Amino acid sequence: MENLEFFNSVDSMLCETLSKKSLEELQNELIDTISNKRGGFSNNFKTSLDFGEQGELVFRKFLENKGYIFLSDCKDITSDQTYLKDGKEWIFELKTDSRHMHLNENGILIDTGNVVFEYTSRGNPSGYMATKAEFFVTYFPQINEIWLIRTRKLKNIINENKYNFKDILMGDKGSQTRGNLISRDIIRNEFKVESVC
Repeated sequence: MENLEFFNSVDSMLCETLSKKSLEELQNELIDTISNKRGGFSNNFKTSLDFGEQGELVFRKFLENKGYIFLSDCKDITSDQTYLKDGKEWIFELKTDSRHMHLNENGILIDTGNVVFEYTSRGNPSGYMATKAEFFVTYFPQINEIWLIRTRKLKNIINENKYNFKDILMGDKGSQTRGNLISRDIIRNEFKVESVC
């Protein structure tokens, strides 16, 4: 119990600003940011990274509302966030899907209905192929959903090509980033899907 109290006190000191915003406010800020970029982020690593960090704040608040205690961020490709709940550590790899949001000619944000799982960049494993996290999470701000799957299960589904994924080139020019693209509707039942707020 003492450890739990310690983590709670440390966490409350580190996230004073975060705790002042509701989950809905954090999500709306991300949607506004994506809208303001007018779709110019899909091949821009820096902007995509910024969206990812905003998405991580939403996911953190989402888990904190469920009783998880934030322990740490990881700034390499092995994982994104570590939490504590009921005495157990939970490690997540989190991707914020802004790639499938675009503004149409009328300035309305639209969603392609797809998801892509990155697996290589600049000749090195990345995304689901590089993470050591037990859980792989995709946050879709455009539909207010978080999709969670065990990383091992995701790798098996893609390696077996159970759903006929399309291999695509993506990312910054010259990055040779590749991913597996599929319609969300086809693969949805493999994930635990929850509304953000």
